Amino acid sequence: MKLNTITSFLKETGYKLTKNRAEVARYLENNQGIFCANDLLRNFSNLDKVSLYRTLDLFQKLDIIHPVITLNGEQYYEAHELTNHHHHAVCTKCHKSECISCDYTDKPVPGFKEIHHSIAVTGICYKCA
Repeated sequence: MKLNTITSFLKETGYKLTKNRAEVARYLENNQGIFCANDLLRNFSNLDKVSLYRTLDLFQKLDIIHPVITLNGEQYYEAHELTNHHHHAVCTKCHKSECISCDYTDKPVPGFKEIHHSIAVTGICYKCA
């Protein structure tokens, strides 16, 4: 999702564009692939950690980002794009990720709506091997 789209979306849905929200939106604009809170903290030393986690929760609630995998106790996310649904292969050492296509077609589940699925394959990349 593009920066101006994220900031516009926040305003349209009644949320203020705080400094932390703007920084996270800027990060999503300039970076692809999966990321975690510590990646953001390393890139933006002025971010407040508590506010950052609140921003990540809000962005997830608003479907701007979605969780991909938890590695070593750290939740990794990916920006929600309007591209084809896909999964990830993630190196357990360096956390490099590669996209994997998904051929699964969501099937209705009785009693549920807005069904999502996520698969992450882990391994060691050739560089780390």
